[in-house]
Amino acid sequence: MAEAMRHGFSDIFQKNEFAHALTDDKLKNLVVEVTGKEPSDGTVGAIVGSFKACKQLADFEAADEPSKEKVAPIDVSRSLVRHEAKSTSRTELRLAYTINVNLPETTDVNVYNAIFSAIRANLLTDE
Repeated sequence: MAEAMRHGFSDIFQKNEFAHALTDDKLKNLVVEVTGKEPSDGTVGAIVGSFKACKQLADFEAADEPSKEKVAPIDVSRSLVRHEAKSTSRTELRLAYTINVNLPETTDVNVYNAIFSAIRANLLTDE
C-alpha cells in the first residue's frame, strides 16, 4: 500500500519523500503548495482525508522490494472479445419519430377509429 501511495500521490511525495510522517497541518500545507488551491478549498480537505485514510493501511517501514510475481502473457488468438467486420457497402439509416395526437373529446368510438385508421394507413406503412 505504501508503494501504491507513492505512485498515487506522486506529486506530494516528490515535494516531500516523508510526507507520510508529516503532521496534519504540515500535510495540509504541502497539499496546498502542490495543488495551488486555497487552504479552505474542499479539494484540499478531500486530498488530505484520502491521504490519511490510505496512510492507515500502508506500512512505510517495510522494505521496498519490487514485486517479482510473473504475469502470464496474454494469448491474443484466444481473445475474450469477438471482433466482427461490419459491412460498409450498405449504409443503413434509422430514424425515430414522436407523434403527438390531440384527440377531440367525444364519446363516439368511430371518431377515434377513423383517426387511428388514418394514422396507420398514412404513417405506419412500409410503402
